[in-house]
Amino acid sequence: MEPRPKIKITLRPIDKVMEVAGWLLLAATCILAVYQYYTLPEIIPVHYNASGVPDSYGSKKFLFFLPLLALVLFIGMTWLNKYPHIFNYPVTITNENAEVQYRFATRMIRYMKMILAFIFCFVLIGGGLAATGKVTKLGWWFIPLIVGLTVIPAIYAVIRSFRLNK
Repeated sequence: MEPRPKIKITLRPIDKVMEVAGWLLLAATCILAVYQYYTLPEIIPVHYNASGVPDSYGSKKFLFFLPLLALVLFIGMTWLNKYPHIFNYPVTITNENAEVQYRFATRMIRYMKMILAFIFCFVLIGGGLAATGKVTKLGWWFIPLIVGLTVIPAIYAVIRSFRLNK
């Protein structure tokens, strides 16, 4: 495999919007965890089954696990996004198609960061509602929503990558 071109991708307005939205959602997740720590009971739901029903309970200290995990993943993906030449692509990267392929791939990483922050924030909100008894489960639609927000765009990205290569 010959070395891929190393190109700095400049952010377009949509990229900046997604980047800011992701950071804001991540901040909201962290703030929400701190707020919930002081307002929720000592024992909270910490795991849910496929139907969205809590099936394991634990200390409210677990609230900090989600934002910490989100932060590590988010920062890791932000760092990774600086090196699009090391990504896996379904097409051969050449000097001619590198910029368009890199731009789309880095945009997809930004989208995934934003969705990741949204999902973690949503889980904290749902967990808080379940811990206070306002809801009994996250809902049957929770898993399909997560799958839809993550898997469908990934499939779209592969298809779009082939189309961008023509």
